[in-house]
Amino acid sequence: MSMQNRPYAVTDIITNLHGVIGKTLAIKVLAGLVEENKLLAKTYGKTIVYVVKQGKIKIATSSPTDAELFTKISSLQDRVKSVNEELKDSTDPNYKPLTVAEIKKLEDDLCKLDKIVIRRTKLALILWNTIKDNVSNNAEIEESLGLEW
Repeated sequence: MSMQNRPYAVTDIITNLHGVIGKTLAIKVLAGLVEENKLLAKTYGKTIVYVVKQGKIKIATSSPTDAELFTKISSLQDRVKSVNEELKDSTDPNYKPLTVAEIKKLEDDLCKLDKIVIRRTKLALILWNTIKDNVSNNAEIEESLGLEW
């Protein structure tokens, strides 16, 4: 309620909570908040409207001063200059973008290398399991070889 800063009736609160809590429980909770001086209850005919006490609402800070804005602008201009320098460095005149065929070839090579890595990892695991079966002190050997599976 404090974020919205608007009055709510009990039915509005129940509707916003999608009926998770009942009307009687909502009335009891709101009455407790009124007793704790967190909310104000205003009666309009048969309807009770609950509002947040205005003294509890955070007041927005004042707008920044001109000096603060000028320092922020100058820091952002410095940032723009540094980014432009980085961009200038990355746009080398000798730079030649890769063609689609070169990219495809690199992707194929990567796929082949991935398959080789998987195959070699499987072979290493088979070899390690064979060594473990035939050696009594597995933890020492694993630590001395620096293996982590």
